[in-house]
Amino acid sequence: MNQIPKFTEVPDSQRIIEGDNLDFVVKATGKPVPNITWFRNKDELKEDNHIKIVSSDENLECVSMMSLTDVSPKPHSGSYLI
Repeated sequence: MNQIPKFTEVPDSQRIIEGDNLDFVVKATGKPVPNITWFRNKDELKEDNHIKIVSSDENLECVSMMSLTDVSPKPHSGSYLI
């Protein structure tokens, strides 16, 4: 039987200092297991030298972590969405 996807953990709003690293973790349950996609200012995030996205699923739960390293205002500021 299918289950509607539901977030069980979402990140809080954060402010950081330039050069810091930042991790956002999201958890969601559902059947089938949901896929989590990360966005910045409505654009889908892609991994690069500063952005790493790791997702895993087990027992109908998806866990996704998006990490930013060496954060700087110009390329990294904005609203991050899931």
